[in-house]
Amino acid sequence: MVDPVSVMAGLALLKKTVEVCSGAVDTCENISELGSHLNNLFKHHEQAKQKKEVKKKPVSQLTAWLSKQTNTSEEDSESLGVIAAEEIERIKVNKAIHKLSVQIDARFGQGVWQAILDERERRIKERLASEELAKSNALRREKANREWWNNFLKQALKILFLLGFIGLVGLFLMYASTAPKIR
Repeated sequence: MVDPVSVMAGLALLKKTVEVCSGAVDTCENISELGSHLNNLFKHHEQAKQKKEVKKKPVSQLTAWLSKQTNTSEEDSESLGVIAAEEIERIKVNKAIHKLSVQIDARFGQGVWQAILDERERRIKERLASEELAKSNALRREKANREWWNNFLKQALKILFLLGFIGLVGLFLMYASTAPKIR
């Protein structure tokens, strides 16, 4: 279960990242200067979507007020106050991201924000495909190594069996040549 305070903290972190990006748009000369800020934005946005656990922060005033109004616990992730506060924060963050997209398009040209999103999606797909390929290659190498060792052990056992048989034949011939002859 994800702590509601963690979700709110994640959304607050995302909102702060959007504000930093928005401020950087006005001061940067080209889009590449925004790179690290946008990277943080996307990372925090993914964390907020996945409701990953982030560092615990105190309960927000909005959550406290909504929980008080609905007579529910601030710690219960299923309480109406907590859910309402989370949704309101998500809406605020989405509006801030939209405002950032408009700001980037106004500064660098229409469609730049969509181009950034498209390129990010393409790179994520490429990374996932290369990870999948690497995983399948590792499994294939592991299987080939197992087969090689199995073949090696089979051949080694065949050689040992042959040497043992030759040794027994040699011992038999030695014994036959040194044994007293019966007439």
